[in-house]
Amino acid sequence: MELLAREIITRLGNRNGPLPQADPGASSGANPEMIERLAEALIGDDDAEATRMVFDLFDRDIPLEAVYLDHLAPAARLLGEWWSEDRTPFTDVTIGTGRIYAIMRTFRTHTAQHPEDRARAAIFAPVPGEAHTLGVTMAADLFRERGWNVQLLLGHNHDVLVERLAEDRSPVIGLSCSGAKTMEPLARLIVALRIARPTAHILVGGAAMYGFASRVRLTDPDSTITDMQSAKLLLEKLEARFPAR
Repeated sequence: MELLAREIITRLGNRNGPLPQADPGASSGANPEMIERLAEALIGDDDAEATRMVFDLFDRDIPLEAVYLDHLAPAARLLGEWWSEDRTPFTDVTIGTGRIYAIMRTFRTHTAQHPEDRARAAIFAPVPGEAHTLGVTMAADLFRERGWNVQLLLGHNHDVLVERLAEDRSPVIGLSCSGAKTMEPLARLIVALRIARPTAHILVGGAAMYGFASRVRLTDPDSTITDMQSAKLLLEKLEARFPAR
């Protein structure tokens, strides 16, 4: 849990850059006082207070990207600063980052797909430290045979893989995990991708689905693959969602 909390702080804290064009009549409402109130709510006794604050932003038509960049990202940075300055224990920071992730899950559907994300494109990769690549290669080939534009990334560490996947606009990301040894890297990678690519459909397959299926599902993938039959069924659902052009 500590590793995932650090991942959330790092990924959200590093998010910056120009915001997309927003409604001229809408203001993100971000200011130091607002950010501090949000950070305090994230570690406060009321589990729902921070969520209510974010709901209020959406009620004011604040774009999701602005919520991330103007509110959640600086709140995550502030939590990290409080921890570094010994103003709050890491247990509270862990609670706060967990609530940030829960908020991101709740509002994932509020992020509109960009037109370029609608193409039948998928990118596959084994999780960092995964030595078995046959399964992910077969899954990539199956998608390719069905006419999808497919990329396969092999041999990358966590930071490089997150960077490559964040830059890619494929709407489907397929990850492979063989067992308990790579379960933690899988969870860490999915947390990073939920921040970097909130609209992506993340699927997980591999031998881990045979002995550790419940643990895999706890990492919050959008779908899982247990065998070739389930892969074909998932393909049919994805092809209905992403019609061929």
